[in-house]
Amino acid sequence: MNRTSGSILLVIALATICMTGESSAQTTIISQCVLLPPISRTASPHPYKALVIGNKDYGTLTPLSNPVNDATDVGQALTESGFEVTRCTNLTRVALDQAIIDFLTSLDPQSDEVALFYYTGHGAEIDGVNYIFGVDFPKLPSKEVKSHVALNAYKLQHLLERLSVKQTAFNIVILDACRDNPFASQTSKSIIARKGFSPMLGARGTYIAFASAPGQQASDGFDGSSNSPFAAAFLKSIGPDELEIDQVFRLVREEVWRSTTDQSPWSNINVVGSFYMSRKGSRAVVQKPAPTDFEVMTTEESAKAPAAKSTSP
Repeated sequence: MNRTSGSILLVIALATICMTGESSAQTTIISQCVLLPPISRTASPHPYKALVIGNKDYGTLTPLSNPVNDATDVGQALTESGFEVTRCTNLTRVALDQAIIDFLTSLDPQSDEVALFYYTGHGAEIDGVNYIFGVDFPKLPSKEVKSHVALNAYKLQHLLERLSVKQTAFNIVILDACRDNPFASQTSKSIIARKGFSPMLGARGTYIAFASAPGQQASDGFDGSSNSPFAAAFLKSIGPDELEIDQVFRLVREEVWRSTTDQSPWSNINVVGSFYMSRKGSRAVVQKPAPTDFEVMTTEESAKAPAAKSTSP
């Protein structure tokens, strides 16, 4: 797939100096965000918006091969589906938080917008809390490891809470993370992270797609492949013919299972209505809830809420 585009409107480069490994060597990390306008039109007068993040070049965590390729290819596919895409690669922790804030600020809570968040890179579940990592994540200390992670990684529940406040009609969160134990190179600390993410419940109107089932590792890719199995399946499943999002991820699950035999993508669904995707455009058919029904789902509230529909192979 062609990873270049003549429709780049804005490029923001952020240079960060970080310490890596045991030595005092410094590494310059370049974080880049590119704004890509939609190629196809949607059924809405407002553009659907997507934030796509691919983190690959980690300093202290296990190296990854394909997140930048995945973000580039998925970002391009979403523009063909009618999304205005902000595509970011190799974000530091501060840049990651800022990219999410800027994305949420761009959403119009009074419109019928669809918001899509796609993350590919390192993630981990620690004590039931799901985190994603900036490329400058610092080396684990010998003590207070869990508080160190909480301070220096991004908690995904914050994203879900912030999305619920925006009251967009349809939120799609796609997580291609947990490709391995990110702390494997720091063996004395590796026991703190479980494989895969724990289940998360978003507010009404939220569709969450995981690259693997809870507690299961997701593959970064095979020898010679330019995409992870999940990203490759997602790209293949968005074709010229319109499919409802459940159908898209059903195809993704089947394709990933065939290619890996041991990875099962999983979805958590709390939506009313349907969202249809194709390479020729997208459309949402939703019943937008009243503000009083669209409550902020904190971690504690999620545990008490009725179980959302979940799917697995």
